[in-house]
Amino acid sequence: MDTREKDLIREIGKHERGLRAFIRSSGIYRPEDVDEVMQEVLVKAWSKLDQLKEMEDFPKWAVVIARYEVLNFRKKKARDRLVLSETVTELLMEEGEEDEDRIVMLDQLEECVNKLNSNQQELVKTAYAPGIPMEEVAQSFGVKANAIYQKLWRIRQKLAHCMKSSLDLDIKGAF
Repeated sequence: MDTREKDLIREIGKHERGLRAFIRSSGIYRPEDVDEVMQEVLVKAWSKLDQLKEMEDFPKWAVVIARYEVLNFRKKKARDRLVLSETVTELLMEEGEEDEDRIVMLDQLEECVNKLNSNQQELVKTAYAPGIPMEEVAQSFGVKANAIYQKLWRIRQKLAHCMKSSLDLDIKGAF
């Protein structure tokens, strides 16, 4: 291993957390998905090391690689209805590094959604999918739009309660 490769490993160690935050800020929240994208970023960085002129440029260079890997990941996962469009993903990436508290809350929200029963999860996925009018959602569930709004209100109440309970436990556990 030459000096440049050792320097790359040091830079990766210094900036891994920021790169992961950038990936999460692009709308990829599941830890296993973040790991997958991060692994691809590292493989690309290693294979393209000769293109990096100065090691102090590593953070910017790695973010460019991460941006392309996020877009590639999204293309592979495009059949999942919850995947955001490329435009939304790019806008999220422009926001930069996410606040750690927001990341914790998004993880917690995902856990709370996973606690809903399968019908409620399907309703949430369908109702919040971009471009689908609520009347169409109601038809697909065989009910009126008002019934969907009421169900979603109850689900939001459950999620709010779950989030509050979970965050209270996290705060109590910290002391």
